[in-house]
Amino acid sequence: MKRLISKTNLRYIGEHLQCDNYQTGDKARLGLYNLKEGECLVRDKLTLPALFFVIKGEVNITGIRYARTVGAGYMFIKPAGSSFYCKAGSPSTLIRMSFDMDFTICNKYSLTELKDYAARQHVEAPYLLPIADPLADELEATETAMGYSLMCRHYQKMKVDILFILLRGFYTKEELAALFKPVVSADIDFKNKILSIGDEAKSVKELINLTGMPPTTFNRKFQNAFGMSAGQWMTENKKEGILKDIVLTNISVAQIAKKYGFTSNYFISFSKDHFGYTPTELRKMYNPDPGGTK
Repeated sequence: MKRLISKTNLRYIGEHLQCDNYQTGDKARLGLYNLKEGECLVRDKLTLPALFFVIKGEVNITGIRYARTVGAGYMFIKPAGSSFYCKAGSPSTLIRMSFDMDFTICNKYSLTELKDYAARQHVEAPYLLPIADPLADELEATETAMGYSLMCRHYQKMKVDILFILLRGFYTKEELAALFKPVVSADIDFKNKILSIGDEAKSVKELINLTGMPPTTFNRKFQNAFGMSAGQWMTENKKEGILKDIVLTNISVAQIAKKYGFTSNYFISFSKDHFGYTPTELRKMYNPDPGGTK
């Protein structure tokens, strides 16, 4: 029997919008982004890890170590504390799903149980995982409801539960471990603490002092949690700061180069090597204000 579909709007929308449980913006567990061709989506310092699903079109995403184009039908992850920069290469739709690190994929399996599988995965960031058909169907329904402004936090929680269960049901543990590798570690609490205080430290010694740990313990836990030394991580964090200054501020390129101790020519080479574009090209992509391109 053919299903009868009646196009409608959200009933009693005023009551929904005024309800304490109505939740939108970056604090909401779900976000829907419809981007025009050339439009940018920038999110600074995500408070929670998030999965991004590309539903339609294609987006160009830029990170510390990559610049890639992601087409419709793929998902990728961004850890808490990281920033997100993308530009639509065509009219595009994305759904963001934010989650807590103690979240369970289902009531029998938690994210942290993937860490042994993740340790054996060698993947490049960002790891792209195809969206399976059952997951795509659920995302389509989610997009429709969110498009009608159904953003109750209870609805969002249930949707996140369902999306995680579908991930558990239609992907191997190896695939999930590769996807969640950036947010799965042996010591989640330690990792989250470092992400919250990392910007306060100017050196590894300062970072160790902020944690109050003996250096030997700190170095061991850091290597286990991040897969690199604290010095390497601080270098990566510096790159993130440079990218933020280029994309999110109108500080001149010359001033940014001086701030980080670079000559103008070296800064251009550094940006191309690490971000795929010159500082001026990045700024035109994400922050086209002429006042910030000099």
